[in-house]
Amino acid sequence: MTARSNVAHALVRAVSRLFSTRFRTCGLVSKTGVGMSADAARTSACAKSRRRRGNTIVEFALLMPVLLLLTVGTIQFGKFTYLYYVIKKIEFASARYLSVQQAVDFCNLPDALTAAAFTYGLTDSYTGNAIVANLTADQLQVNTFCIDPTTGAPGACDTSGCGLIGAQRPDYIQIAIPAGYQVQIRLPYVTLPTFDIYPTVTVPFNGSAL
Repeated sequence: MTARSNVAHALVRAVSRLFSTRFRTCGLVSKTGVGMSADAARTSACAKSRRRRGNTIVEFALLMPVLLLLTVGTIQFGKFTYLYYVIKKIEFASARYLSVQQAVDFCNLPDALTAAAFTYGLTDSYTGNAIVANLTADQLQVNTFCIDPTTGAPGACDTSGCGLIGAQRPDYIQIAIPAGYQVQIRLPYVTLPTFDIYPTVTVPFNGSAL
């Protein structure tokens, strides 16, 4: 039984080696066509496999720059959107702080309360550092709006009383960046011009004016 088992295993290994050598080439099973020898079929399969690999490399080399630009562009767009949102949050925090203050001097903006509102919005309350680099209180501006009693539309507040009875108490205040905040989109091997963004926030004014 042992001798027969050894012979059987030897035959299986020999047949397996024969078929793997004869038909498995270049990682593919070659088939002999009409009028084509086994060697010719294997050579043809190898050539086709090499051509496929070469085409794949060329296609990848052509698509790689496009994929890189798309990836980096998506990341940069996300960063730009996040920056715009953060600046809007800074303006909103400043506007909400100022909107509940009493005795705001709208004739002489920015006054001490306005400066305190800008500092509150621009500074991280935990670290004390600036939230957005290169954004300072000098770039922010407070605009006031009053509701026209006749039309109900918002418009400029009356400042003719400045120096006498003070400016008209606004119904809304707006925090804006009149000169804009400069943004640079960065792409590999591409130099894009800078551009400015102008986020604004308007909130109701619930405080009092001088």
